[in-house]
Amino acid sequence: MSRLNFLKTLSRQLMEEQLKYRLTIDVLPKTIKFRLKQYATKTNEAAGTSQRVRASGRCAFCERAKDRKTTKVCTNCARLICRDHIIETCPDCFIDM
Repeated sequence: MSRLNFLKTLSRQLMEEQLKYRLTIDVLPKTIKFRLKQYATKTNEAAGTSQRVRASGRCAFCERAKDRKTTKVCTNCARLICRDHIIETCPDCFIDM
């Protein structure tokens, strides 16, 4: 790998977290969000994975009458989960599951 290719790859990896964070900002102009999404799809295609950054909507487990909005998502199925339905476990217990 040439020095130039190494530096390009390194710069993309260093920018990735910041770009993901910027996509979660609601008041960001549409043009900037569009460009960030374009870049994110290029990097996801290269990596072979697509990941949901942040969702916003109703909890999948609450009744409609409660209408609880959330941005938390299940890591396995990507369904929206409110704070009442999140199950918190320590890393040791999570490994034992």
